[in-house]
Amino acid sequence: MGKTHIKLAGAVLSAWITLHGSGCAPGDIEAGAESSEAASAVEAANPAVWEAVSPSGIPVTVTVEPYPVRVGDMSFHIAFGRAVPDSIPVSIDIVSPEMPMMGIQRYAAHRMASGDYMVSAPIMMDGVWQIYVNLGIGADAASFEFEVERGEDGAGHEHGHDGH
Repeated sequence: MGKTHIKLAGAVLSAWITLHGSGCAPGDIEAGAESSEAASAVEAANPAVWEAVSPSGIPVTVTVEPYPVRVGDMSFHIAFGRAVPDSIPVSIDIVSPEMPMMGIQRYAAHRMASGDYMVSAPIMMDGVWQIYVNLGIGADAASFEFEVERGEDGAGHEHGHDGH
């Protein structure tokens, strides 16, 4: 088991303890926020599948392709544990906590026929990253943290595309 999987397993355990040890129900806003922040949950059976709960209590599952996450264009498949009305916009924010000057990049999610959502977004460099799956434009967002390791060829940065 790699360092990333151990870190993520610890985050899942921490989220469970926070949620269940506090006496709060999963639908509580405070517990949902703490669970979402702590649950950079990568399932042991499939590390490309991440699960968390939004502050409003909506289960969120993200499947990332390709896996492991790498520098370059990535696809994020988003599924919710409950139906999300068409009137609520879904998007993701991508943040590199190691490089806060890069700011937050927002990408709109596109609803698929299945009712799930898909987002394509670039990962610009190696290191720790966070995505927030936003339900609407308020504070209802499930967070996920992942690490992008430097490629075998030493490539760890991407400075944009020129279309060639």
